[in-house]
Amino acid sequence: LYVNQFCYNIYIIKIKLIFPTLLLLFTVPLFVAGKQTPADQTKIYLFDKNGLKITSFNPFNDEQYRGDMDIYAADLGSDNISELIVGAGVGLPPTVSVFRQDGTKITEFFAYGQNFTGGVNVTACDINNDSINEIITGANVGGGPHIRIFGNSGEFISQFFAYNPNFRGGADVACGDIDGDGNNEIVTGAGVGGGPHIRIFDKDGNLKNEFFAGGGAQDSFGARVTLVDLNNDGKKEIIVARAGFATPVISIAQKTESDNFVINEITNVLPEIPFYKNGIDVFHYTKLDGEQIGIAMRGGNQSWFYIGDDNNFNQNKFSFFNDNRDRGLKIATINDDPQNHIFVVASTEPQITGNDSEQYIFIDLNNQTLRAYQNHTLIKAFLISSGITGYPTPTGTFSITDKLLWHDYSWYYGENDPRNYSLPDVKYNLRFKPQYYLHYAYWHN
Repeated sequence: LYVNQFCYNIYIIKIKLIFPTLLLLFTVPLFVAGKQTPADQTKIYLFDKNGLKITSFNPFNDEQYRGDMDIYAADLGSDNISELIVGAGVGLPPTVSVFRQDGTKITEFFAYGQNFTGGVNVTACDINNDSINEIITGANVGGGPHIRIFGNSGEFISQFFAYNPNFRGGADVACGDIDGDGNNEIVTGAGVGGGPHIRIFDKDGNLKNEFFAGGGAQDSFGARVTLVDLNNDGKKEIIVARAGFATPVISIAQKTESDNFVINEITNVLPEIPFYKNGIDVFHYTKLDGEQIGIAMRGGNQSWFYIGDDNNFNQNKFSFFNDNRDRGLKIATINDDPQNHIFVVASTEPQITGNDSEQYIFIDLNNQTLRAYQNHTLIKAFLISSGITGYPTPTGTFSITDKLLWHDYSWYYGENDPRNYSLPDVKYNLRFKPQYYLHYAYWHN
């Protein structure tokens, strides 16, 4: 995408748009705000329990990638040292990468067909009782609810669909023993666009149980899931977070002896941010005397995450960033040494954001990024080139007035004037103001 004197900030409101880089057709709104630094990159950071940075690294081959990811930490061998499992974010090939804690890559494999670019959710556990953790994936936004199981080095084992294969919101995944029988189950949550539909499967993909969490079947904000043993009874509680653009809700589901679930719904999740709607993620946190629930913000500039239990989610509040950057967080914890746990923090573009418009584009001139959202969920993010001195990019909220598949850009200032230009056959053009366009730029890269 190129943003020059004809192509700028937008908050596209209710328009139809085709973009080669977005790879979709949809109705969007678009907003433009106003130099990239290393802090702006989509990266993974490791912090000790006191918030001191241990290391950081970019998990993707594309150093310019600005998007999201999913992360999980688990020992994939038998040395009691956790590896970092990273699912690629939207816009990237559907890779799962495994890293050592120093950021060196061990292996990488495709979880789905290489043309799928909706992102990959990841978790790990010993699903087949061989004392080695397997990697479990769920397709993210735009993908079917396709669950796949891989060996610790990426060899394919099995697969199944957690919901109707035609559902395109994807599925989040968690894994653990929820009934205390010594066998781990796979727990899924429908993605944004689906209800908070939680399903429990055995290792072969057979459905064992299901329920709807907070909001009920009519809630279309999707679900993020994790498993936490809150009462130290050897049975994991299912922790469900409302994933989409809405008031945060946490549901804690505990399996009973009668094979039902008792669900405790908590709506006052972030009391100090009463109007926050940018989505939350959940993760498990292990301490010396048990496990607790972690909550991470998926958008906004606070960059906070919280650790607590079913009585108080705000017992501990952390923010390892003080730059006020608008970002999303994905968090995992490494508990190889119970005395010195490590927070693995993925700093990403905001994963959930928006206003009343469900589809829009946000262009940030300060960070030179474009983010496209559908159903308030990040579906694409990448770097752009905006206006220059003398040709500033207009900022504000705009509506697209025309969509041109092909357009020629030219201007004549005078004979031999170095400012003269002719750029024919430019594809994918969105006019949001007279003589201002968003458009593809074949002369870049």
